[in-house]
Amino acid sequence: MENNMMETLSSAMVRAVAQAAQSVVTVWGGRRPISGVVVAPERVLTVDHVLEGDEARVTVEGGHKWAASVLGRDPSSDLALLRVEGLTNPALAVGQDPELGQLVLWVARPDAVMVSHGVVSAVGGPVSMGRGMRGQGQRLERYFRSDAQPYPGFSGGAFINLNGAMVGLGNAGVLRGQGVGIPASLVVETVGLMAQGERRPHPFLGIGSQSVRLPSEGASRRGLLVVSVDPQSPAARAGLFIGDVLLSFGGVALEDTDDLQAQVSRERIGQSFSLEIVRAGTQVTVTLEIGARGEKN
Repeated sequence: MENNMMETLSSAMVRAVAQAAQSVVTVWGGRRPISGVVVAPERVLTVDHVLEGDEARVTVEGGHKWAASVLGRDPSSDLALLRVEGLTNPALAVGQDPELGQLVLWVARPDAVMVSHGVVSAVGGPVSMGRGMRGQGQRLERYFRSDAQPYPGFSGGAFINLNGAMVGLGNAGVLRGQGVGIPASLVVETVGLMAQGERRPHPFLGIGSQSVRLPSEGASRRGLLVVSVDPQSPAARAGLFIGDVLLSFGGVALEDTDDLQAQVSRERIGQSFSLEIVRAGTQVTVTLEIGARGEKN
């Protein structure tokens, strides 16, 4: 019985990979090849950080090469949408975001089709973009992690379920050496905006900060020391200054930068919150409205 179950699972994996492989291509846009996924007629989605310019080449099964151009980029999710005129490969079906513990297959085409598999070991966000990413310092709002092995060229490949539907786009650059997926829901939303020449709004405060101990509280309490304030930013309009120490945001204590980032979500853009701060030894309250990165003031 156990052998039958394994054979059934193996057959399902083979069918899923065969189905998805038709929509996974090789992308040449930098020093090394990566993978990409056909998401619409003449449209290929891949990772942004490897693309060195606005032109690329796409190779499909059989070795045929197509010229490609960048239609849109979203550095905060490290996604890039390519226009490939004449490409006839089918778009890959999209499934639901994966759940913790779900079996996933990572299908890529750095040259020939390759596959890695594993389970979804973490679902979370936000996470900071690392070095070498075009969106370095920005926050990827949602991601999942898998123990599927990220071989060279796997970035831009598709994480799929056993039905052959994409549940996320693979990225080996967000957390170096780990298999990270951009969830399908975020992929669909971002692709839709890039196709229209738009970008997703990203929350923005306009401050730099670092965690510090509060002298009056000993080692038991920490806050965030403001080390920079961008001109004409939401923080500047709220009256924040370098040297202020942030204690809480909307009633939530702030002890490190992750605490602050967790409160600054895209859904809260345009909303105002009270910010408890210490300025020159005195505790005061200011009101800050979360802005959108790149908005005109």
